[in-house]
Amino acid sequence: MMKSVDDDLPLVERLLRRDKAALLELHELYHDKAYSLAYSITRIHQDAEEVVQDAFMNVWQKIKTFKRS
Repeated sequence: MMKSVDDDLPLVERLLRRDKAALLELHELYHDKAYSLAYSITRIHQDAEEVVQDAFMNVWQKIKTFKRS
């Protein structure tokens, strides 16, 4: 079954409360997909890892700007 955006809302709520365990959970859930996408673009392992790290840091730093629909 395909995952719904609503499935991640509790995780987003925890991130909004600055729950560091939620960031680790987010990383566990999405690192592989994010890495695959980054690697398909960069074709360089280190660059792909840096892109993914930057993406997760941006989530952590900018989660307060998240707009609920």
